[in-house]
Amino acid sequence: MQLEEQERKLLQMHYEERISGELFDEEQTRIRTRRQDAEALVARLSISYDDITATLDLALKILADDLQDLYRRGDDTVRRLINQAIFNALFVCDEAITDTELAEPFAALRALQDAEPRLPSSASDVRPGGRRRQRCPKDAKGPRPVRGQEPFRVGSIANIWCG
Repeated sequence: MQLEEQERKLLQMHYEERISGELFDEEQTRIRTRRQDAEALVARLSISYDDITATLDLALKILADDLQDLYRRGDDTVRRLINQAIFNALFVCDEAITDTELAEPFAALRALQDAEPRLPSSASDVRPGGRRRQRCPKDAKGPRPVRGQEPFRVGSIANIWCG
């Protein structure tokens, strides 16, 4: 809309002969370039209904599949990508996952599932933000993680303890 207004003003000034032909051409070129940039940005940021439903279908399919089998069949890179796509955080104690924080859209889908009484759910162990709480095994050999205690080891996406 701003570009259209600028074009109208430029055209009016040209009709009134208040600007030279050279300046008119320069401004017309500048406005045309800005319009093309704006149209390209709108096209790049536009999301179609089909794209949204395809993404949602993929997220639901991932949740419905046997993730453990998929995870076991993957190499280290695939497993890391799966973890980063599905979880914001995995909390580990003595090589056992004790807590998770789901990433979007999985956290929202889990919350929706837990809110729907007809769907199977384990809402009793869900904390705000889609996090599921488990206990560290009683026979755990390692120390309980404490926030800021020491950095994670190689392969982690965080550099502090988040326990």
